[in-house]
Amino acid sequence: YAVQMCDGESVITWDVSGSIRRATTASPVSLPVTYMDHGLPNDDGLNLVGNPFPAPLDWEATGWVKTNITNTFWIRNNKELNIASYNGDLDESTNGATQYIAMGQAFWVQATASSPLLTITESVKQDEQPEFFREDPLPDLLRLTVNRDGISDEIIVHFDERADDASNTFGDSRKFRNEFMNLFSFAEDSVRLAINSMQTWTCARTVGLGLNDVQPGTYSFSYSGFESFQEDVTISLVDLWKGITHELKPEGTYAFEVTDDAASHGAGRFQVVFSKGEQVRVVTAL
Repeated sequence: YAVQMCDGESVITWDVSGSIRRATTASPVSLPVTYMDHGLPNDDGLNLVGNPFPAPLDWEATGWVKTNITNTFWIRNNKELNIASYNGDLDESTNGATQYIAMGQAFWVQATASSPLLTITESVKQDEQPEFFREDPLPDLLRLTVNRDGISDEIIVHFDERADDASNTFGDSRKFRNEFMNLFSFAEDSVRLAINSMQTWTCARTVGLGLNDVQPGTYSFSYSGFESFQEDVTISLVDLWKGITHELKPEGTYAFEVTDDAASHGAGRFQVVFSKGEQVRVVTAL
């Protein structure tokens, strides 16, 4: 529901009466989700649903049933003009999402197979949004953010022995397209991801990035999460178009230009290289 104040000045009282909606274990509320396979892994199974209760919902609560549903939800951030995602496998998010879904909030979920089911019981409701504490930060987790003129988009690249390199497995969240500027990384099966959790590695690992829906101009990368990696790990941003390998360091940024040349953006310009010991040198044939 929504209320529009046309002149922005009048004081209006809106009275609503009726029984507060409740969901018991015996009678949970089922949200309408479906699945159709169109052969488009990034788009198949997406469902837009809403919080039907007059209270926030906790995505981490035990009262959900998520059958054939990924453990991620997405919310449009109209203020920042991007899509925020929350991954329940990792308790991590991009673009400012938290585990809580506000009263009346619309959000997307993704079904992965036929006969999906998404139900809620009363225990999922929260009467307040407590501060979330984790005993230790997740290891081997890098955040990358692209910025331009106050608009940004954020992704996570993460390594975990519980994950694998395909998409829609443990710790993955697909990339949901923003209206402006889209940063993503690629899974092994070429699916675009906002949160990309992969198997741990021993010597070196290269992760391809994509940057779409950008206009010519000056952009910058910022990054964080270095402290979550072992001290002997070097992380570099490789700009294949300019032939530059830029070592990522705390508080650092990487400024770059996008032009009318199609090679200055898209899926072929940037990579992130993780290496142990000596820094990996990337040689690009021109």
